Amino acid sequence: MKEQIEVTEIAPKQPTYWYSLNDENWSYASTSINQAIKDHFDTLSENERLDLEYVTVYRGEKVKKTFEEYFSIDALIEDMQNRASDDASEFAEDYLDDITDEQQKELESVILAWATKHNIKPSWFDIENVVTMTIPVKSTVTPPIVIFDECSIKATDSMIDLLNKASAQQEKAND
Repeated sequence: MKEQIEVTEIAPKQPTYWYSLNDENWSYASTSINQAIKDHFDTLSENERLDLEYVTVYRGEKVKKTFEEYFSIDALIEDMQNRASDDASEFAEDYLDDITDEQQKELESVILAWATKHNIKPSWFDIENVVTMTIPVKSTVTPPIVIFDECSIKATDSMIDLLNKASAQQEKAND
């Protein structure tokens, strides 16, 4: 009788998206694209809002930074050699030159384990894989909906109010 082994697939981790209105300040985490657009509208005068045809929003993936990115065992050893040389001149010329690759890897793993144990890691992150979204503001759809990346993004109340005002002004102009 053959033994059956159950295989469980692990779903790939979904990226965490952040949004920006200028591709520099990434202030809006995850699903708050509507908040980014609303905040942008709040900075505009009523005339600017009515004249606005689209909003450009940038979506990027949050990539966490790691302790390892900023740690170098080679730099640590070189720094110690330089300090010894500054302190003892030619007497420290060969200080730490006899460290083997194995010893160097051991020291590195001890330091990395220490950082992991104490949860020492950068608090900042990078934004990568940036996508530019041009979202039309004026639309005949009520409520306005923007389709992007197979997701429907409902416009904020501010956008709906602006569309209603623009429609009313257009109707008055046509009369």
